[in-house]
Amino acid sequence: MTQPVATIIAACIAVIAASIGLLGVILNNRYQSKLDDRKAARELTEVRRLEKSDLFVNVIAQVDEIAMGYYHALEDDRDGDEPFHRVDQELPKLRLTAIRLELLGYTAEAAAVRQYLDLMVNAVTGNANPTPARINDQRDAIVLALGDAFTTLKAGG
Repeated sequence: MTQPVATIIAACIAVIAASIGLLGVILNNRYQSKLDDRKAARELTEVRRLEKSDLFVNVIAQVDEIAMGYYHALEDDRDGDEPFHRVDQELPKLRLTAIRLELLGYTAEAAAVRQYLDLMVNAVTGNANPTPARINDQRDAIVLALGDAFTTLKAGG
């Protein structure tokens, strides 16, 4: 074999080796990109799960705030002041939270919150006089519904 032929063969081998190396780099980058995408998707799922958990906790806090405001208003007999002012401020917030639950697909939970809202709106406007037991029963229904939703959420659903 002559030197020019050997040089051409060596060059071809070098090109093939470089091509294999380039292919390895490209495949590795694709693999790393897929891993990064999966990791980002898992992190996003976890963030959404935490946001939903936070929403559930906020619902219960809002429900308790409204109930406490209602109880305080019943005990407070000051004339001239709006007795249910504190409750009136919290009801729209809870209404928005119910809408948010509905949008996230938690229809049963949103329905329980709406029933509580109806009960409290009727109480504040004087159309009903719910007992503390009735208010607590409605709160417990919300907590039970949210507990089921949280269990499903925690299981990955």
